[in-house]
Amino acid sequence: MNRLAVSAVVSLFLAARGLSALEVAVSPIASIANDVNERAGVSGAVARRLAKRLGETCANGLLRFDGSAPAGRDAPGSVAGAVAYGEEAGADYVLFGFVRRSDYSVSAEIRLLDVAARSVVKSFYSSDCPDEDDRLYSDLSVKIVDHLERFLGLPSSVRDERKRWLGFELPLTVGYWTPVSSEWLRLLAGTGAASVGADLVYDDGESRFGGKSAFVSFGLRLGYRYGIGDPETYQASLHCLDSLFLLRYHVRLAESHEASVSAGISFSTDVRSMTERHSRESSGVDGVLGCFLGLGYRFLVSDSWGITLESGFLYQFYDEPLLNWSPRIGVSRELSRKELKR
Repeated sequence: MNRLAVSAVVSLFLAARGLSALEVAVSPIASIANDVNERAGVSGAVARRLAKRLGETCANGLLRFDGSAPAGRDAPGSVAGAVAYGEEAGADYVLFGFVRRSDYSVSAEIRLLDVAARSVVKSFYSSDCPDEDDRLYSDLSVKIVDHLERFLGLPSSVRDERKRWLGFELPLTVGYWTPVSSEWLRLLAGTGAASVGADLVYDDGESRFGGKSAFVSFGLRLGYRYGIGDPETYQASLHCLDSLFLLRYHVRLAESHEASVSAGISFSTDVRSMTERHSRESSGVDGVLGCFLGLGYRFLVSDSWGITLESGFLYQFYDEPLLNWSPRIGVSRELSRKELKR
């Protein structure tokens, strides 16, 4: 059944019920500690806490979440068990699943079951630090309510703290670079490197990687690198002016910690001069394309300032291809952020 048909059916159903709320039962939640086979028990408290947060998230009154299971009731371990629980509770939908806790994280999988259709509509996942239960329930609640309202064609009421936004940042890095290719190592030694850039950051408020929120950025880097020749063989200098266009994928590991992976294309203007023993000085200018792959980490000192650590490989398409590596440290400054309408 497509969404339009579902919306029509729900509208008629609500009209027939005098616009009373759809009943969603939150069953007891299985609690698992460390090892998957080590079950810590069944938590009615988790169900009540999740139901309370769901009710706070949904503000239109068209969905009612009930986590008041009878004392001693087992958590449904199958679709059949969830159907039986929903029929007993007189609910239209049932939420059931588990929370798994370890020394390093807390994660949850909650399934939404349509009692009449006797099938799971969707599964919801979330993961966080072990002491961030409240944030875990908030994330689950937003996902569940938002899906139900979209699926059923109900007015959106999600009090969602996750916003779509567009930001503009200025990154600055300094570091070191060196050729990796053995042929180039014999001819050239890298020294210092620096770059300044501009990043356009987009966060849709919904992307997740491994249960963590994620976002993307598009950036331009203008950089400078300096290289020297082997003094025992010849005197040489290399000035590299780099333009790098980047696409970066960021994951928020925790409140002030981010990791990223980036890829891009580059164009470098290399100004070189070389004087071999008993020879005249020669010089030239080359333009060369390249591709880039890198990893990064950022610690957010404040809402607008961050300290960055980066490591990247640049492959340049000379006649003899050059692969170089550059570790760097830097800072980033957020200049503006604009919330976007959904």
